[in-house]
Amino acid sequence: MFDNQYCKFNKTLLRLLGLWPYGSTKCDRFRSIFFYMLLLSRMIAEFSQLLIADFNANVIIKILLNASTAFLQFLVFHTVFFNTKKLKQALNEVNDNRRTLTDSEEIKILYYYAHQGEKFIFILLWLVVFISFTLFISGLLPDIFDFLLPLNESRPHNLLIMAEYQINVGIQYYIFYLYSMISTITALFTTTIILSAMVFLYLHCCAILKICSYRIKQIVGKNVLAYYNKTNIIIEKIIKVVELHRKMKKFLKLITTNFSTCYLIVYIVGICTVAMSLYTLLNVINYMHNFAEAVIPTSYMITYQLCFFMLSFMAQLVINHSEELFNALYMSLWYETLITIQKSLLFIMIISSKSLIVNLGGVYVVTMETFTSISKTSMSILTVFLAIQ
Repeated sequence: MFDNQYCKFNKTLLRLLGLWPYGSTKCDRFRSIFFYMLLLSRMIAEFSQLLIADFNANVIIKILLNASTAFLQFLVFHTVFFNTKKLKQALNEVNDNRRTLTDSEEIKILYYYAHQGEKFIFILLWLVVFISFTLFISGLLPDIFDFLLPLNESRPHNLLIMAEYQINVGIQYYIFYLYSMISTITALFTTTIILSAMVFLYLHCCAILKICSYRIKQIVGKNVLAYYNKTNIIIEKIIKVVELHRKMKKFLKLITTNFSTCYLIVYIVGICTVAMSLYTLLNVINYMHNFAEAVIPTSYMITYQLCFFMLSFMAQLVINHSEELFNALYMSLWYETLITIQKSLLFIMIISSKSLIVNLGGVYVVTMETFTSISKTSMSILTVFLAIQ
């Protein structure tokens, strides 16, 4: 049975999508299949515009901007949809780690990181609500202005999403607009919820590393000399630290390898999408197009940059906490302990001297430097697009 209190927020969000791997009902499965088909239909509709659009660099890039985003959002949902067993395996590891902790301070550390993740995701969800509201209102601006400042004729509608279908009048516009908004807003929320689960898992890694550092400080403190007659007790505590650290490394490898392909594709396609967003935004500004069209590329840039920052920050936190374990032991009074204990502590120092890294597909190491390099790469791709123009 999973500890609902520890993961209550993420459980609620994943169950909303029908992706919570415990106690799944037919209703949960139906919801997940509905979201899957909705995201799939949106992706197909976005790419289908290439079949009817004029062969123009600006038009193609504008279509690919929306289509690549739809593809990534579908890919994220697809990865979790067909890997609920792996997600359950990861959550089982989280639950086992939680149950092995008995010290009140260690439990406080674990819940502190979980609550910090909830606060961050709560802010992110409100940002998604704001972006969704802006997208929804932008398509209804002509109707709003017709009501507030009526003219002799109705103002024309312009679809911001799937605009190449050129459905701008009549009831067909409102039906198509409603479908595009529902699918787009659903994609935003599903991606955010799945990312929140990933943030929870990586923060759990950080919490376990923090607990390992806490245990080291408790074992080798200022009163270490008073424990000369309790060598066996200290050795047992050191063994528990090693076991917990080993389980954490196994857990980090589990959540990284199972979703590394998805992460890698998101980074590669995401970099190109940020460049296309900048390109589209520059076109809107330079050629004085309808400034409502700036909503889409601006929203994409904010969302992608926030996602890249969040993933890079999580990976950097894991590195920092792994280094903190080494520093906690190195700065302690390990050299004043008995030789037997020193050998055990040196063993921990050796295994913690190598920083734990998040490696995507064995080719891409994620750190905070990754976030800055993404911006540089996006600018390089943008120059290529401008050269093509």
